[in-house]
Amino acid sequence: MGKNTRKRPVPPSLNAKSRWPAVLITLGVIAGLAVVVLASKQSSDEDEALITSQVGSPQISGDALPSFERGVADEAIGMTAPSLKGLDFDDEPTSLESNGKAHLVAFLAHWCPHCNAEAPTLAATLAKGVPETVDVTLVSAGANPNRANWPPAEWFSRENLLVDGVELIRDPRQLNDDATQEEIEKYTESSASGVYGLDGYPFIVLLDKDMKVLARYSGEQPEEFWNQVMSSLEEGKAPVADAGTDSTANSGTDAASTSAASTSAS
Repeated sequence: MGKNTRKRPVPPSLNAKSRWPAVLITLGVIAGLAVVVLASKQSSDEDEALITSQVGSPQISGDALPSFERGVADEAIGMTAPSLKGLDFDDEPTSLESNGKAHLVAFLAHWCPHCNAEAPTLAATLAKGVPETVDVTLVSAGANPNRANWPPAEWFSRENLLVDGVELIRDPRQLNDDATQEEIEKYTESSASGVYGLDGYPFIVLLDKDMKVLARYSGEQPEEFWNQVMSSLEEGKAPVADAGTDSTANSGTDAASTSAASTSAS
């Protein structure tokens, strides 16, 4: 006769019934992680979609203006400014081009403290009405989701700048502080800020009916400037005698320290 064989008892920890709680816990952990990953991806996708809706890539036609230099006569005066075609915050097409009207172009960054200080005065000027012979174009520049007053669409709306008769063009996203020289040069060539020679915020450009530069201003402007600007544009001239220089002590946010546009920008 053969030897009797006895079943080795299954340790309690390996018993099928005792394994179920561990299996369920593991499955629960996996499911929880999957939910977190999916939620994180959805949030990331939503953030990216919002960023995309706040920035743009304007089409540029014409030669770029030289970079603005503060405190000296502006060599861009009399030059023809490049035409722009882009999108506003509703994805509607907008443009800045020769149409027989004078133009006021204001480059504003949602996070810039000087733009925030200037916004109420600009809004009050627009609220008085824009003459039929003048077009106003706002450029949303330097958009950055990591800075104050994001998203810019809400900031422009809250500051009462998006009024009837005013067009807006979205510029590309602000460069990172570690941007390479190649990235800076590409930004300069492909952004409204770059081809208009912006050196800081706010940046105001006045054009006559032929798109020729009447004046450029960097930084906050005095109230008298805004009181005169529309009537001066109707007459085809700049509102102050020292047009083309930085005529205010409050010279605004330097683009070179805010990844703005020019080759001196970071």
